[in-house]
Amino acid sequence: MPGYLLSFFALSFAWTWAFQIPVVLGILQPALAVPMFAVGAVGPSLAAIVVARSRGELRGLFRPGGRVRPHWYVVAASVPPLLLALAAAAALSFGAAPPASWLITPVIGVMVLPAVGEEIGWRGYAYPQLADRYGELKAAVVVGVLWALWHLPTAFLGGADLLGFVPFTIAVVGAGVWLAWLYERAGRSVYVAIIGHAAINARFIALSAWPEAKAAWILLNVALGIACGISLAHHKREQQLGTPGAKPGSTRG
Repeated sequence: MPGYLLSFFALSFAWTWAFQIPVVLGILQPALAVPMFAVGAVGPSLAAIVVARSRGELRGLFRPGGRVRPHWYVVAASVPPLLLALAAAAALSFGAAPPASWLITPVIGVMVLPAVGEEIGWRGYAYPQLADRYGELKAAVVVGVLWALWHLPTAFLGGADLLGFVPFTIAVVGAGVWLAWLYERAGRSVYVAIIGHAAINARFIALSAWPEAKAAWILLNVALGIACGISLAHHKREQQLGTPGAKPGSTRG
């Protein structure tokens, strides 16, 4: 892996964990937990801006690689809520009772801020750099794994829950492969990835208090990730065979 990408990942983790670990260790007052996690959430995008600027790539960081067709914005915004609905239906079909109360959290804080603070880094910078070197599927999985590990401090909130972090990691990798697929299909538009990420975060509004539906949501993310991974691998083969219209950053609709 090139040194500048290692620098990106190191800076992403360092910035985020520097704000989140003191909260996990109880060094700070509980009232500071939300703002500290919020500031830490911008680590990947901040790292991407710093590294891209040092390499003279800052302008290209925010430009799609091709024309973005409007329907990809719809796909980005609608697929995660559809998975939510399917997960809830699956939980109910197996006899699970819905939670007595739903966890309603601030939309901007849970959905939008992390999406903007992360996606410019994960899919907007790291993924295309890796995809152009090692292939789309491998890049999607690598970024997905690192994306999951970047969340590690959250596993220690309220006490260590490393066992519970395992299914979370699996779901995040699956979601990461879907976001990479979406990013590619939408002409490498980071804005579409941001919308998709924000929609994924919406699950915290509904599923945090419903473990049965949460488990179904994880399985659905895995299935979606596998399907998108097969699509990414197939697209890579098309590129290798020189299939017309299968160029990195081109619009595929």
